[in-house]
This record gives sequence, C-alpha cells and structure tokens, in this order.
Amino acid sequence: LLPVRERLPQAILAGLIFGYATLTKAQNLVLPGFVMGWIVLAAPGWAMFRRWIGLGLAMYVALILVVAPWTYRNWQVFGEFIPVSTNGGWTLLTGNNPEANGDYTPNTVLAEGLNHDPAQQIAIDKITRQRAMDWIKANPTRFVALIPKKFIRLWLPDGESEWSFQRDYAPYDRYHLIFRAVRVLNQAYYVLLMGLALPSIWLIWRGGARGLSPFVHTPIAVCAFFTVISLAFSGQSRFHLALMPLLLLYSAWTLARRARPAS
Repeated sequence: LLPVRERLPQAILAGLIFGYATLTKAQNLVLPGFVMGWIVLAAPGWAMFRRWIGLGLAMYVALILVVAPWTYRNWQVFGEFIPVSTNGGWTLLTGNNPEANGDYTPNTVLAEGLNHDPAQQIAIDKITRQRAMDWIKANPTRFVALIPKKFIRLWLPDGESEWSFQRDYAPYDRYHLIFRAVRVLNQAYYVLLMGLALPSIWLIWRGGARGLSPFVHTPIAVCAFFTVISLAFSGQSRFHLALMPLLLLYSAWTLARRARPAS
C-alpha cells in the first residue's frame, strides 16, 4: 500500500467521480464512507485507520465541491437545505406501506391524495416521509417481515429489462414466447454467475484471503451497501445490475482458483 500522499490524486479523482454519481443517485453520498469503514473493519489496525482518515477527507472534500453548487441552487430555489433531490420520502413510502410486498408498491392507500406536481415536491417529500415513518413505527413487525422479501426481490430474479419491452414494444404480445425464453436463459446465466461468485465471497468473509490486499473486500462492501438501502426502501432486481461487474470479478476468481494447479 502506497503512502497517503502518493494516493491523494486517486482519492481526489474518486471523490470527483462520486460527486457526479451523487448528483444522479443521492445515496452515493454515503457509499465511499461505508466502503472505507468496511475495509478498515476487515483489516483493523491504527495504520489502516489513519490511512483512510486522510484519504477519506480528501475524497469527501472533492465530492462536496461537486455537489455543493447543486445544493446551493436548491437553497436558492426552494429556500431549504436539500443536498440533492426530493424523492426520498416517496421512495421510502413505496416500499413501506400496508400493501407493501417487498417490491415497488406505489398504489397504496397512504399515497391517496398525493400528486407529483413539481411545484409541490418539497411538501410531498415531507408528507410521504412522515407517512412512511409513521407506518413503520406503528407496524414494526410487518416492517421486519418485509426485509427478507426485499432481499429476495433484489437478488433472486434477473432480466427486468423485459419490462421495458412489455411497456413500449407494440408487437410484444406477438413475440412474448421468444422474450420469455430469452429471459429464462438469462436467469440461468445469472444463477450460474452468482453460484460462481459465492465461493470467493465466502472465502473472503471467513478470512481465507489473508495476504491479499484489503481491497478484495470492496465489491462485498458495495453490494452490502446497496442491499442495506434496498432493505430500508424496496427491493427491485434492477438495482443489482450495476453490481454485476463486481460479482463477475469474484466469479472469475473462483474459476482461476479452481484452474490453478495444486502446490
């Protein structure tokens, strides 16, 4: 591991990238800190902690420099502190309501009387967040019972791109059997990749990757972060699409370890 001063340019570049990512998805504001904390816990020690404090500060300074103009614009337009967006309340409500099943459920009684008028977005965000929190506080058992359903919905199915064809492709009904056959093949391929990734994830998780860089934990940390987000809000299979390149690394590692001659 290089000294902190030699890693500063990479940390600043990463912060700029995460800043632009945050402007697209607000949860990316927390992602770098979550990953860094995970790595520090995976490889504890004062040296690692001190290293990440310096790199983390540099990264977040760069991130904030990217996001700050948009936050200031929100303050000028709305008169309130809004770091990025105003859809957090609605997203929370659509995953936590009386009709919730683990998936995105916008047609809930808790959404009655609401609209998506941009002029009312601040008020709607506050109302939906409050309704969701009130429901969670009043139904803690049901909220906990939704967690495994959200997890399954996030990680078990794949091929949600078929939905866009169902919605926008006029001849879909004529070719639905072909679309469904492709989706079945896609699901089989997805299961194969996940089956290959899990042994390497398990090896790292139980401490079998000693001697390797602590950064081997990074894909696990990123997957864990988005899993936690989905368990709090709602599980949708499209949310794991961005994580597949990371899981492919573990799949390839499993195959490489399998092919490596025994010493």
